[in-house]
Amino acid sequence: DPETGAYRGSLKMIADINDRKKAENREKARFTLLNKLRIAKTIDECLQFGCRALHDSNLFKRAAFIFYDAEGNIINFGHVGLDKNEINNIRKGKAPNHDLLNNLTQSKYCISKSYFIPKDYGLNGVFPDISISKNSNSPWKHGDVLITPVFQRGDDKFYGLLSVTSPFMPQRPPSPDYAQRLEEIVDMISIRAREIWHTETLAQERQALTEKNTALREIMSVVEAEKMEIRQQIAGMIDQVLKPAVNRLVRRDGTVNKTYFELLKYNLDELTAATGGALHMSSKLSPREMEICAMIKNGASSKDIAEALDIALVTVQKHREVIRKKLGLTNKNINLTTHLRNI
Repeated sequence: DPETGAYRGSLKMIADINDRKKAENREKARFTLLNKLRIAKTIDECLQFGCRALHDSNLFKRAAFIFYDAEGNIINFGHVGLDKNEINNIRKGKAPNHDLLNNLTQSKYCISKSYFIPKDYGLNGVFPDISISKNSNSPWKHGDVLITPVFQRGDDKFYGLLSVTSPFMPQRPPSPDYAQRLEEIVDMISIRAREIWHTETLAQERQALTEKNTALREIMSVVEAEKMEIRQQIAGMIDQVLKPAVNRLVRRDGTVNKTYFELLKYNLDELTAATGGALHMSSKLSPREMEICAMIKNGASSKDIAEALDIALVTVQKHREVIRKKLGLTNKNINLTTHLRNI
């Protein structure tokens, strides 16, 4: 029948136009996603852009993309098509445990690199609960979910999960081609998220190093201040006590004034006490050992000292052993830091 043939031809033409339109929408959404990912500042933004791309690509109307920490807590979250209550409920959730994840990723559910979990599984939406409405006209059933796990490169450690429902294409389960389009978006998001994570980690390490250097400079400043204080104490004691005693120690006839001799001995002891034992200690230790003692006294670790003095950690450990030996602390259960602070 010519009329029937023309009708079928028209339908095919319309279908072809629709297919081309869908392909154009997918390509446009992909291009838009790439541009957004280039300027994304946070991982949350990446996940949100990815979920929006799933919708704009005419793949799925509802999606939740989540990254978890090592304890299974949600640290990053993106979504599309969810209401406020669903979003709040998801934020309270945890990552699927090891046994559940193994059950969800069985080969019988596998479509490409994703997994179609049917209603019959009995989890009412699995993780998270974003199953389609019971009143939906979709061939998908309430409780059906397609999930795409995200694993760490290198060690295959699970750290993320994309859950989607309400597909634009009425096919249950979805075709491998349909799942692969979703997985392409997941890969794009994961790559950019890792870049941001590495950038953030590097920034945190730099900040920690800056703070550590600041702390070391403060310690060195305290060390120098203590050195100056000790010098001033010694100089003051010499000028005010020792010099007058020495000047009067020998009489004009060359004999020793016993009174001033005893006074000089007493004041030498006082000099040691007045400098907090530092004078006595400095007579036993080298200048470098005194410097290390001052840093230990101010709470610096062996690693901190090594970095501040630009010497090897093993060299610092050797200095500590020598210091303990010179101060008579070898084989004694006495903390060196506490001992130095009590001198």
